[in-house]
Amino acid sequence: MDGFDSNKGVVIMAATNRPDVLDKALLRAGRFDRQIVVPLPTEKGRRQILEIHGRGVPLASELDLDKVAQFTAGFSGADLANLVNEAALMAVRRESQDVAMEDFSLAIERIVAGLERDMPLEGETRKKVAYHESGHALVSALLPLTNTVHKVSIIPTSKGALGYTMEMPEGDRLLMSKPALEQRLAVMMGGRAAELLIFKQTSTGAANDLERATATARQIVTEYGMSKKLGPVRYVGPASKGFLGSQASALSLSPETEQLIDEEIRRFLDEAHENAMKILTGNEPALHEIAQVLQDEEVIDGEAVARIAGTGRVAS
Repeated sequence: MDGFDSNKGVVIMAATNRPDVLDKALLRAGRFDRQIVVPLPTEKGRRQILEIHGRGVPLASELDLDKVAQFTAGFSGADLANLVNEAALMAVRRESQDVAMEDFSLAIERIVAGLERDMPLEGETRKKVAYHESGHALVSALLPLTNTVHKVSIIPTSKGALGYTMEMPEGDRLLMSKPALEQRLAVMMGGRAAELLIFKQTSTGAANDLERATATARQIVTEYGMSKKLGPVRYVGPASKGFLGSQASALSLSPETEQLIDEEIRRFLDEAHENAMKILTGNEPALHEIAQVLQDEEVIDGEAVARIAGTGRVAS
């Protein structure tokens, strides 16, 4: 790396997940002066990665890796390798010679939602969680710009959730419109809205939903320039890339601007909650039906949710 001819033809490569802490002397010309960012794989890339890791695994002839790649948006190469291993374990547990689509579906659920715990919900808690998850599922099923519902469960998981609504993307989304983001907020608010509609009060079960919704609303207002009151202005600094991913840095803003940002975040969240409540109120029989299936069976698939909701949107 010092430029002598004896090093000619030798290429030295290094990898890091902390480019922000590298010394400039290390990055100057003649040293590590070429930086290649390795992003998460696209759908085509995920298909090819699955093929590589599946070479030593007896995959079923009817298995559609294209569909697996479609359902794994956001997975890294390591995640996909783990997915193939988990799917193989699922096949072994059901004493099958081949790894089928059902094994991959269960493996995706295990990776995303966590291990199911042998701790069935009972009584009022079971009912509240059932309506909470039904609210998420029904709002998602009835809004056109959201991901399709794959499965709804009220079985507690190792990640601390008492239940979950799993949605499947229909492919990689590189861009999202303002209406799509607003509908995503409505889905996040669907659980809380269902609790308020049925029980006339809310619970702590919506804490994670509110956290994610607030973060999304803040991005809409401060990063995407989608607030009419604040205009097409970015109110955060450039993103710094650390080992936990990109994170926008804060800017020094006036108290008036900060107050306006808070008001706009609140407005987006209130409108999303009102939208979710309007959808659930207008489709309350469907809400009751989904919640009853969950209380009886603990699990309902996306096809059944779409049938009850009266839509044709199925994650198949």
